[in-house]
Amino acid sequence: MKKITLLFALLISSIGFSQELLTDGNFELQTSGGGVTGAWYGAGEIRNEGGGNYYFANVAAAGTPFSVNLSQKGLNLESGKAYKLAFDASSDRNREAIVGIGLSADPWTNKVETINLTTTSNRFEITLVANFTNTDARVIFDLGAAVGVVVIDNVSLTETTPPAGPTPPSTKAPTPPARNAADVLSIFSDAYTNITVDTFDTSWCAGTTTEITVEGDKVKRVTDLGCEGVEFISSRFDASSFTHFHMDIFVLASVATQDKSFNLKLSNWNGGTQEANAIEFSTTNGSNPALPATNPGTWISLDIPLSSWTPGSRNDITQFIITSNLGTVFYDNLYFYKDGSGTGGTGGTATGDLTNWTFDDVASTNVFTKIADASTDASAAINFNAVGNGTGALELVGINTAGGVGKNYSFRYENPNFDFKGNSVFKISFDAKFIGNYTGAAFHTGIQVPNTTSGAGVKQVNKLDLQGQVNNSTWSTIEFNISDSDFNGSNGLFIFDFIIAAGADVNAGGTVLIDNFKMSSVSTASTDNNELLGFSMFPNPAKNTLTISAKETIQNADVFNILGKKVRSFSVNKTRETLDVSELSTGIYLVKYTVNGKVGTAKFIKQ
Repeated sequence: MKKITLLFALLISSIGFSQELLTDGNFELQTSGGGVTGAWYGAGEIRNEGGGNYYFANVAAAGTPFSVNLSQKGLNLESGKAYKLAFDASSDRNREAIVGIGLSADPWTNKVETINLTTTSNRFEITLVANFTNTDARVIFDLGAAVGVVVIDNVSLTETTPPAGPTPPSTKAPTPPARNAADVLSIFSDAYTNITVDTFDTSWCAGTTTEITVEGDKVKRVTDLGCEGVEFISSRFDASSFTHFHMDIFVLASVATQDKSFNLKLSNWNGGTQEANAIEFSTTNGSNPALPATNPGTWISLDIPLSSWTPGSRNDITQFIITSNLGTVFYDNLYFYKDGSGTGGTGGTATGDLTNWTFDDVASTNVFTKIADASTDASAAINFNAVGNGTGALELVGINTAGGVGKNYSFRYENPNFDFKGNSVFKISFDAKFIGNYTGAAFHTGIQVPNTTSGAGVKQVNKLDLQGQVNNSTWSTIEFNISDSDFNGSNGLFIFDFIIAAGADVNAGGTVLIDNFKMSSVSTASTDNNELLGFSMFPNPAKNTLTISAKETIQNADVFNILGKKVRSFSVNKTRETLDVSELSTGIYLVKYTVNGKVGTAKFIKQ
């Protein structure tokens, strides 16, 4: 008797688990010969053949995928649960369609797949793990991206058993070193105290993140990369004083890492409610650090100087985004840290650093001296300021109290035996902000190196106007590169000036704070053209428009999908342009652009 009761209970449980979630999946409640009505909505019509109804749409002109759409909403779907979407479909030609589940309102989060239709009716069964929870979710058929007839019938959506996850790593990630609490900021690691994270599984990326345990350590598993986002708006932080980013990743041994990429992005909101700028690093077989070309089947440690990321402010980091074509990836030990050198001089302890000062003590200000008018003007000074981006800062003061023709206050670091380490490019970065009323003056940097062309003296290689990049009372991060053609590839004299060119007005000039001054070597092989050409784009992810800009004129920009197919082409011929990407399907795309004959590429996510 107990056995019969148990079998009956299991049968009832099985029936409940596979309960149909859709209404009128065979369209029999629709009116034949008319448009879509009832539980279904969208473009198209209902036709009858052989005594049964079916959905019919004829896409005359390709447009956005959702321009011809069949949907049914009012579905109660939960994040992390798996759903089987089954249907019959065909076309009058070979073409694609986008199908799946998603939200029925902004932000339109969805989990979709692209299917291939043929002239033969096929039964499709797709398992989708929801990345959202909503009681008014919908089933999606987006058909408008390609021309041709689409026929759909016998649609079913049921909850199902989630697909078995990939085999996790057998050993835990390397244990991070002990660090002072003030020198590390951890997002996810058992070794340090973590900040509060709002979600490791954002709704606006298709990837799904779950937590597992490996040898007692918590590890994150990301499936369906793609894209995945980590959001911590409630614990947004200033990363300006940190020097390095660290992350340990594990890629399934069955996945080839040759010609693949693992791309990292930090979204900076600058105190606002949306992204103001972003810094990015693309880990590939040729980057430094590199994604191994041959999959080692073991943990891969990514320890990346923040100076190697694309230039940009990092004073208000709120999101961390991964994009990759590696499929399932496990990760651990996601944190930022300070290298701890901060003492100046050449050959600092941070990897790739030639010079690194954090100005955290009074003595550290001695690396800069006053020259020119500043040497005799009592109103010009170099001071230690205890209120820096970290512990302290270099304070530069230059005020033309005498009026007259104006003065050129210069504050200089000079090294007669500077070590360029044989690199063809090195990066300069520092944080800066104005204090008080900074008026009637310009703020510059000047750089001089050995003039090997003439065999004597020095060569002025850069004069960068910083006035528009530095704010009052708010820290700004300034980053730029100097190339081999600038310093002639030889070691020797190096001069770096901060210049306050005060006008003739009385009290023209002001006070500037400088912190986290660093010069880092960048090898030719790992230098990104985006960096050299000053290329940037925002917002990323993008919904309808994507703005691109560069230091010089962008001739053209082409957009490729993840399969390498060119989907849009733009003639730009200006330094800044806003591209219309509204018609692109959700996913990852590559922008390939040309500036003065040099080609660069950058990835973005279409929401």
